[in-house]
Amino acid sequence: MKSTTAESLVNSIDSAILQINNFSHANDREKSFLALYLVVYVSGIYEEAIETIINDKVAKLGENYLSNYMQNNLAERFRNPDIANILRLLGAFDKGWKDAVKSLPDKNKKALDNIVLYKNSLAHGTAINLTLGDAIQYYKDSRIIIETIDATIL
Repeated sequence: MKSTTAESLVNSIDSAILQINNFSHANDREKSFLALYLVVYVSGIYEEAIETIINDKVAKLGENYLSNYMQNNLAERFRNPDIANILRLLGAFDKGWKDAVKSLPDKNKKALDNIVLYKNSLAHGTAINLTLGDAIQYYKDSRIIIETIDATIL
């Protein structure tokens, strides 16, 4: 990835998965809790990575007032990084950015939407049936979205 900060953030998910996999003696209920932790963590990291990539682009313009504005406002306005919110955000900057993500396979976009759906379901007390294997697969399938955003914008 071109944004080293965003790359470090996304790589922290891989580290978290390695640590989670060390819980080899966890029972099914404990693995379910680890799966829920993972979708919350991935969603937050993706949100932060997207903001970082956009802020990196704005910083390259060399206009401090734009950078200050973006850093102070983007984090407040961009929440729940599902595909619709990402497309809306990217489209507000550049149609090409939006189209690059929109053209990705549905499998990848659905994986991202599932991450955010499960995170929101947990936050609102909805019963969730999520396996650790599914949570990890959603991450693996959705990571290309962040990589595409990075490659397209930077």
